[in-house]
Amino acid sequence: MEYMILLHWTDLNRLNWITLSKNPNAIQLSTENQYQINWHGLSSNLNAIQLLTENQNKINWYWLSTNPSIFTYDYKKIKQSLKKYFIHQTWKNGLNGELKIGNIKIEVFFYLLGVIEWNT
Repeated sequence: MEYMILLHWTDLNRLNWITLSKNPNAIQLSTENQYQINWHGLSSNLNAIQLLTENQNKINWYWLSTNPSIFTYDYKKIKQSLKKYFIHQTWKNGLNGELKIGNIKIEVFFYLLGVIEWNT
């Protein structure tokens, strides 16, 4: 959120850093004022993963456990699942079946996703 700035009338000295550390829009401000951060609150902040990664010794693990941003997609499993689906659909529709997603042949779609190799 590097494009977020405080409103011009906001007094930085009067902000509550315990609450502000939980604010997903305050990451840039928190990064610039790390001495003010409440690490318990920041640990639950959805947008603070990079800052937390850089300061793992300050993480509150209880509050980090409430942060959905600690999860990521398992791209290897997604790729395996797509391959399995592709093989099943190809078998189901015959080798000459023209499976499409919109107007794109499914083979091209999976090639673009990096799921299959292109066979010429």
